Amino acid sequence: MSTTKDVLYVMCPLLAIILIGFLIGRFKIFHNDFRCTLGQLNLFVFNLGIPCLVFQGLATKDFTDLEWDYVLVFLVARAAFGLISFLLAALFNVLICAAAPIARKKAPPCDFLGDGLTTWIGSTWMNTIIFGIPLLSALYGPGIVVYNILAAISSLFFQMPTMLLLFEIRAILVSRRKETSDDNAPSAELSAPGSTDTKPGEEEEQAGANESASSKGYTERVVETVRERYEDVRSWYLRRVPWPVRKVISLAVHIITNPPLIGVVAGLAYSWIFTTWAEEEYPQWLLNFTTWMGGSVTPLAAVCVGLFMNMPFFTIPRTLHAWMVWLRIFVFLIAKFILFPLLIMGLLVAFGFDGVKARAGVLIGALPVALAGFSISKKYQVGQEEQTACIALGTLLMLPVTLAWLAVLDGTEIWDDDDTAFLPMMPMMMPMTMPTIPCNATSNATAPV
Repeated sequence: MSTTKDVLYVMCPLLAIILIGFLIGRFKIFHNDFRCTLGQLNLFVFNLGIPCLVFQGLATKDFTDLEWDYVLVFLVARAAFGLISFLLAALFNVLICAAAPIARKKAPPCDFLGDGLTTWIGSTWMNTIIFGIPLLSALYGPGIVVYNILAAISSLFFQMPTMLLLFEIRAILVSRRKETSDDNAPSAELSAPGSTDTKPGEEEEQAGANESASSKGYTERVVETVRERYEDVRSWYLRRVPWPVRKVISLAVHIITNPPLIGVVAGLAYSWIFTTWAEEEYPQWLLNFTTWMGGSVTPLAAVCVGLFMNMPFFTIPRTLHAWMVWLRIFVFLIAKFILFPLLIMGLLVAFGFDGVKARAGVLIGALPVALAGFSISKKYQVGQEEQTACIALGTLLMLPVTLAWLAVLDGTEIWDDDDTAFLPMMPMMMPMTMPTIPCNATSNATAPV
């Protein structure tokens, strides 16, 4: 039976590391701008740590034993909440337009697509790998790790591509709206008759550039030649390939080169070819590498969350829609911590899951929003205030929410802990089995120093 003690053994160190990250950013220990430290650590976690973690979690399992219904549960839940998110976005826009005459202010432009996508991220983009793996490993043993990864697969293969496509469509609509407003604006003054584009002294600068080009070294000339060829190919690509095709290619490349997605695909391929078909054991050297790299994910990511806490998420401007922003944040938290886990609970019952796997699914659904949600919002310039507040407040509420859901699961007795799968708490930084290092019979050492 999961106890409060088991949860505290994981959550207290996690919150302590988050506090350390916050203090590092607050007192500028590593850099004057905490965003630089946050960016570098986040790149390492996203590009190296998480791919190694998910690769090992899948590669060490028999391909035929993977329960794809678990992926389907979270896929259906994400899709259902996507529809609910757009309905909530429509409601928010109606409320803003209705409140504008009362406040005697002009309503902000309607952004139904942006608001819907922001709501979708805030309610379903879970911190499945970073916080979910150490928490569930402590409660139910390292064998539960693969279910964290299966829950994340629906995000990588369905939610992320769908959101990126919709964000790009929104970017097109916003740019056309700006072009329309620019066309209606008064035109700028024309240049005086007889004036030319050539500035005074430009001919002399060009002549000096030609002389300096002749004195360049061989390496510099090669680099310049390669750059010119690249620009030629790029201009041909932009001129010959239609814009919609270029956009589709860009999105496809962005999705395919996503490091966690590469880790999932590589792990599934290894599981199918080597673990299942060839019946080969996972190599010791690869076990060491992926275990150590994967073990760095949780502490470094917790530091990143602490650094992110320095973002000024309480400085939302006091405009007409400011109260709507806080209302949306409140709705995000309710949807993320109550409604979404309830939906997953119903789907798990419908798909016939029980025991530890079902309890883990509910706890995964109640995890806070990941930092990736803010990265997407920042890239497309929509909903950054809401995402910043949801990540910060959601992380602070993670401990009481987890304890509350464990109490609900124990009180309702829907599923009991499976005693055959339950193991004592595992070390937080090593969510999977630690690699064993063979020792000589004559050696007295039992573990590396």
